Amino acid sequence: MIEFRDVHASYDGSAPILKGVSFTIRDGEFVAFVGTNGAGKSTLLHALLRRVTLEEGVAYFPQEVPDDEVRALLVELRALPTAERGRVLSIAARLESPPERVLDGEQLSPGEVRKLMIARSLLSSPRLIVMDEPTNHLDIRSIEALQDVLRHCACALVLVSHDEQFLDA
Repeated sequence: MIEFRDVHASYDGSAPILKGVSFTIRDGEFVAFVGTNGAGKSTLLHALLRRVTLEEGVAYFPQEVPDDEVRALLVELRALPTAERGRVLSIAARLESPPERVLDGEQLSPGEVRKLMIARSLLSSPRLIVMDEPTNHLDIRSIEALQDVLRHCACALVLVSHDEQFLDA
């Protein structure tokens, strides 16, 4: 699916943080980028994202979602045909977000936004899901629900996380 050979990557165009990085990600493989803060996990993640596109079936979930993207997501959700909107809300409910709260959508928490993004993207059957700190803003039950949803997703998964229990699951 993705092959990196001798990649150099920097943060904000500065001197390379990562030099000579090589790895392969195959269909259906689960990969975690782990390490201390400043080790280059996010830099590596962004280098990966520069090599793939959303049109190739990649779903990306950043740590923080800008307000304009949240508004666009809610507009998109409300414009979906009823059956498709129902499927999105069903997945969001499995992730511990009540559909009525998501539909209200005026004051979604960062965790609810993330769950809604995940639910929406799963309808398109992505080939690759890339998540940067996916358990941020989620409570224990939501993390367990996310583990279950991802466990049953027929795609490759790349995670940046400090949550060892989540990664182990």
